[in-house]
Order: sequence, then structure tokens, then C-alpha cells
Amino acid sequence: MHRFLTTTALALAGFTASTAVADTITVCASGCDHTSINAAIDAASDGDVIQLSAETYFEGAVIDTDGKAITLLGATDKGGNPASILDGAESHRVLQ
Repeated sequence: MHRFLTTTALALAGFTASTAVADTITVCASGCDHTSINAAIDAASDGDVIQLSAETYFEGAVIDTDGKAITLLGATDKGGNPASILDGAESHRVLQ
């Protein structure tokens, strides 16, 4: 009887457990979720993907993920070459 109750309790816990679903957050000049990478990072949670459009990004500060486990995914052109550029204007590193 004890084994049955334990098995039933574990099964019910599995059915009611919430699972986190990663979101894809888009960044572009207009028409996306955010217009800056840092704003997208602020809105992101662990596991989210931040999709950058084919643009040059001048963030003006270091892009810091705040310790979040996120993915920054840049665009590529038709030839498969990188098309999302992070430009630090040679004044600082871009990613931290």
C-alpha cells in the first residue's frame, strides 16, 4: 500500500509540475520585441534566446547578461556569413 501511495504521489507531482518554456526575444530597429540588446537582456529569463536582426548594433555600453543563461543569436546573410554586428566603437569590449 505504501509503495502504491508513493508511486501515485510522484506521478501526480509530475503531472502538476510546471515546466519553463524558453522564449525567443527579437531585437531590431523597429517591429521587434526590443530595439536594443540590453533591453532584451533585461526582459529575458534563463534559457531564453535573443534573436538579433541583420543590423549593426551600437549599444554604447558593455552588453552584460547579468549572469542569465541566455543565447544571443545573430542573423546570417544568404551566403551564411554573419550579418549582426556588435560595434563597440573601439572604446570598450562589447560583451561581458
